[in-house]
Amino acid sequence: MTLIHEVKRQGKYRSKLEKYCAEYLSKKGVKFAYEKHKVVLLPKFRYEGISLEKVGKTFKQQRHGQAAITYTPDFTDPKMSKWVIECKGFFTPQARIKWKMFKKYLVDNNIEVDLFMPTNQRQVRQCVNYIADRYNERNFRIN
Repeated sequence: MTLIHEVKRQGKYRSKLEKYCAEYLSKKGVKFAYEKHKVVLLPKFRYEGISLEKVGKTFKQQRHGQAAITYTPDFTDPKMSKWVIECKGFFTPQARIKWKMFKKYLVDNNIEVDLFMPTNQRQVRQCVNYIADRYNERNFRIN
């Protein structure tokens, strides 16, 4: 089983859409973590065969060690047990592959979370409103 590792990050958000999402989550009173959970989608490994590849402008033998493929969701609930938001203004082919690998990781590890991938502010509001209505602690108060 691949483990989830925590990543500590401070500083600014990577995009205006992420900043907007953080502000809207806060406005709605939803507790969240930003880029806290790092998931190993494919562990590092060593390839023992010959591998000739283009490196820069040259074609040469590559090293045998291959780095792990990891994924860090933008926003999650603090324990990444209920929901994940991945803000994507532009969806690259690499991001699409990682997103599919992340879904496979969740299935393989029996992790059930709601997934959201907004691409604009209107969609961010829709996602956050859904999360606030479904999961916000104020909905689960016991009198």
